[in-house]
Amino acid sequence: MIIKTIFIPIYLSLLFSYKDTNVDVIHWSKETKLTFNDFKGKYKEEQDLYAKTHGLAKIKFCIFVQNEVINNDISFKIYAAADRNESWIKSNTDTASLIHEQGHFDICEIYARKLRRSIIKAKSLNEAHYMYKKYIKKLERESIKFDKHNSGIHDGIQKKWKYKIQAMLENLDYYDIPEITIHLKTK
Repeated sequence: MIIKTIFIPIYLSLLFSYKDTNVDVIHWSKETKLTFNDFKGKYKEEQDLYAKTHGLAKIKFCIFVQNEVINNDISFKIYAAADRNESWIKSNTDTASLIHEQGHFDICEIYARKLRRSIIKAKSLNEAHYMYKKYIKKLERESIKFDKHNSGIHDGIQKKWKYKIQAMLENLDYYDIPEITIHLKTK
């Protein structure tokens, strides 16, 4: 049995590893929204270009993929996840920033679901890895677009984006379970 873990970072930074004892990870859940307690990191303006330009909050999120190979069956676990210790918010009363960061986390879950939908069609582990990289690029572009249209918004997110995200999550509801098992050619 082989277990492999892959992390797909957003904003080209290494986000976290479950082997790190200082990591406090939250997986996306439709039942639970982000709270101020999920932002335990410290604001570091001198180390963070994003903080210099936006400066109110930042969630460190990624799509976390783990796979286990048993014979020719591969079981994938694909999560939208965030590192609480690397996520920060300047003010624990800034609900607009909290809502905005929830939007980013929801978009991350959308692309985790799209990856789950796509990966079940993979014919090899290499093809699955290619799909993974493809959806990370799409997630990065969508996250940039989200910021472009929603930064500085009084409510944290435009209504049209809120409805767009909600509709996309509902359309991909079939793929909300992180675990997928498929039969692949492993060699």
